[in-house]
Amino acid sequence: MGDIHIRVEGHPDDVHSVTAKLADRFFSPTRSHEPIQQLPESLMDPLTTITVISAGLDLIDKFRSMALSMMRRDIKPPSVEAKKKGDLIEISMNGHVTNRIAATDLKMSEWDDVRYNALSTKVKRYWKQFNDIDVALASASPDEKSRLEVKMDEVRHELCISFREMLRIYEKTLGMQLGDHYSLYAVCGVDCPT
Repeated sequence: MGDIHIRVEGHPDDVHSVTAKLADRFFSPTRSHEPIQQLPESLMDPLTTITVISAGLDLIDKFRSMALSMMRRDIKPPSVEAKKKGDLIEISMNGHVTNRIAATDLKMSEWDDVRYNALSTKVKRYWKQFNDIDVALASASPDEKSRLEVKMDEVRHELCISFREMLRIYEKTLGMQLGDHYSLYAVCGVDCPT
């Protein structure tokens, strides 16, 4: 039987708790062959989750504005906005607050640390490429500009896929769907996975 490698990140007390549960489960003399009953859903606390969701939604807004501008499309203000206010997220529709979701109301069982971290890593890489291409387009020759625009479309497509998956995690955790502009329909169309 091969070695098992497990990496757990988070608060040291949480890490020790998970390590102790795994050790008890796998190295106990009375160890059964039944699967592990349940590990912690997320090592991230609700207040941190509110901050992460808010920052992610802000980045989606920046990407939307920048992509629409590059596509030479009108940038209309979104009808729905989600903003962090203290320990909650306020959802506004047409400038009026319609929902307030407190950190204590989050559905933390829907938060997937591992998948979110993978998506976050991808988004950081593609966001840097997206901005680098934007800078390069300003001084590119016509031939180079065509090549860069094709690359920009590829990067935009990858960002659309990752942002939409992140949005699904946010919406599940918040317990509600957010506006269409967060789904990036104006930027990504309907052919990108949602």
